[in-house]
Amino acid sequence: MKIDPSIQATELQSTQVGNAKPGGAKPAETTAASPKSETGQDTVQLSEQHVTVAHLSSQLSSVPELRADRVTTFQSKLQRGTYAPDSGKVAEAILAQQARL
Repeated sequence: MKIDPSIQATELQSTQVGNAKPGGAKPAETTAASPKSETGQDTVQLSEQHVTVAHLSSQLSSVPELRADRVTTFQSKLQRGTYAPDSGKVAEAILAQQARL
């Protein structure tokens, strides 16, 4: 469904949807998917995977986006004119990356 902000509230359809029951929606029953605490409040239970993802995210944030040592090595090779990449390996890498997309 697409919401059009140009439609005014008075232009909305007032008829019910085919399978809708009169009287509006009923509250969902408490299930394992939506547990309720003893006070009747909604609760959240995070899986063990959440801890793993949080740990990996913190490790990733400590890895620099730019590997300065590799950049310096390639810069010096380019400036001296000694950088000669293997065209076959470059072509294989391009094809492998396209296959993953």
